[in-house]
Formats: sequence, structure tokens, C-alpha cells
Amino acid sequence: MSVVEEGIGEAKLLEILTELPDFLSSGARLADLNGQDSEKTDAQLAAAYAYAYGLYQQKRYGEAGFVFAFLTLQDHLDIRYWNGLGGAQQMQKQYKEAIDSYGMVVMYDLGNPLPCYRIAECLMALGEYDDAELVLKSVVEFANTDSEAHTSIKRRVASVSVLLDSARRKAQKMPDSDKPSATK
Repeated sequence: MSVVEEGIGEAKLLEILTELPDFLSSGARLADLNGQDSEKTDAQLAAAYAYAYGLYQQKRYGEAGFVFAFLTLQDHLDIRYWNGLGGAQQMQKQYKEAIDSYGMVVMYDLGNPLPCYRIAECLMALGEYDDAELVLKSVVEFANTDSEAHTSIKRRVASVSVLLDSARRKAQKMPDSDKPSATK
């Protein structure tokens, strides 16, 4: 029986909320609080992920983002959920939010250069070219193997660096009123 079904009182709820940080820091998930066995919960999360991924593939980014956000609340340690949320936010031009989501992926998967690359794309879209350049440099540092994935990301960085230089020159020539801003 779940906490909601039990009709717990305010004191019990306060106790649960007080213990929640320790619960989560031990590697547990909010999904584990529902009282179901882990296999059933995992199957439900897998189904929700497949649904969100399908929505994303159909370019239904708002709906996909909603499901991915739900998934990050259920299992904050699964980087697929954060990647999906970041991608949906980026496609909806919610760049600051996407940066936060991709930042979670970076925290949980330090050796993966792709989320840093996505952060750089978002920074460029916000017109934050200097920050984007710094992040792109870190992407190259993260992509430190000869694997096909790392070689591919290095090529992408080289291409984007050319675009970044062009965008920076163009922004310097623009009147301030026409420049991209972080509030857009």
C-alpha cells in the first residue's frame, strides 16, 4: 500500500520528508517509496521511458519533456531520463533548463563528452559565446580516447568552433537590441 493510500497524517509525512535526503543519498529512488516490488517498478519506468522516447521521436517535445521530468523524479540517477529531458527542453528552446538537465548527466557520467557538447549548443543559442567556447574545450578534454564516439564528437566540436567564431563576429557587428539574450 502506498503512502497516499494509507492516508497518513501530517506527522508521518513530516517524518518521511525528513528522512528523504538520507534515503535518496543511499542510492534509493523515489519510485521505491511506492511499496511495489522493484521488478514491477523497473518495468513501469521502462514503459514510461519508451513512451517518452516515442513522443520525442515524433517531435512532441512538450509531452516528452513532461514524461521525462516525471521519470527524473522517480529515478534521479538514470542519465537517460536527464538526457531525454534536456533534449526535449533544448528542442523547445528552453536553453537554460536544458543546461541544468544536461548538467545532471555530466555529474553522473563524467567521462561522457556529449552532454557538455549539448550544453555548448545551448550556450551558443543564448548568445553566450565565451562560455560556449570554454565548454567546447572541455568536450575535447573529455573525448580523450580513440573510440569512434569520441572521434566523432571531436569532429563536431571542430565544426561548431568555426560556427562559433562566425557567430561571435556577427554578434559584435549587431546592435545590442538584435543580439540573442539569456531571457529569450
